[in-house]
Amino acid sequence: MNRVTMGKTGLQVSPLGMGVIPITRGTWNESIDVIRGVLDLGINWFDTARAYGDTELRLGEALRGRRDEAILISKSGTETPEELRIHIDESVERLESDYLDVFLFHGGNAVEAESFFAPGGLLEIAEDAVKAGKIRFLGFSAHSVDLAVKALDVDSFSVAMVPANFISREFIDGDFLAKARGKGVAVLGMKPFGGGRIDNPKLCLKYLKTYPGVFPCTGIEKVSQMAENIRTWEESGPLIPQDYAEMERLRDLLGDRFCRGCAYCMPCPQGIRIDAVTYAKVHAGLVPRDFFLAWYRDMIENARECIECRECVERCPFDLAIPEMLKENVAFFDEFAQGI
Repeated sequence: MNRVTMGKTGLQVSPLGMGVIPITRGTWNESIDVIRGVLDLGINWFDTARAYGDTELRLGEALRGRRDEAILISKSGTETPEELRIHIDESVERLESDYLDVFLFHGGNAVEAESFFAPGGLLEIAEDAVKAGKIRFLGFSAHSVDLAVKALDVDSFSVAMVPANFISREFIDGDFLAKARGKGVAVLGMKPFGGGRIDNPKLCLKYLKTYPGVFPCTGIEKVSQMAENIRTWEESGPLIPQDYAEMERLRDLLGDRFCRGCAYCMPCPQGIRIDAVTYAKVHAGLVPRDFFLAWYRDMIENARECIECRECVERCPFDLAIPEMLKENVAFFDEFAQGI
């Protein structure tokens, strides 16, 4: 792919990047081959995090001898300064590198911690890592618009990662994107396919291409998927009436109470797979009936045990009425199972 400038970092990157979580579904060797294959296609930035299992280790091995071809982004959600220092060092080591190109405060909550701006606090630790050459650029990821807008006031931040798709438009159609552009902060679009909930990647990428300066981070598990994403990005033209109609149909299907699949609501005290159950209505239309029923039966039974403690609601960055959504999807499953 061609190269574009990632905001005020000056980094020359491919317009699309790769989110590495999906590669953990494959074997170790398969994931190594995927990363190398994606790099061969011209994708040169990869997003990982301490929270993403062993993905840092997989990236490290895959990029042996090719580290200078890649831009590596990792994250930590710790709010403890000493732990942050350890996390940075461990991420660098796991990635078999001398440095991180970009380090993000995962979730952005650290910005609101008392220890963030304090002497010897989180920001100072991260800035010291920059001075030591362990990190090139700092930034944050966030699911809360208000928090993200506030985080843009941190002068040391050059990169922000936020949800971006034609249903989760609160960041790219509001004050956040305008402020980020004004400050030269590069915007990485996480969940461009709605966390897997929007089953039309071509339309998703075509839509995001209308937002200059937003860099979609596409999670893939096969090289062929990235090849198709690249083809879509490079060949797609302006949105046409049929595109707008399809986006509207999908918005109606998913509704205003759209679960982004971020899983910040979990873990549930009752063990309910909230991120899966709230997806049931959509998933039923994407897979064979028997597969859907077998896949969801136990999760739906577990969801019946919701005690409406509302801990999930308090943690949800999108203020979703999760207990009500669970009930609706349980009722849908029962009707679907009965053929109603």
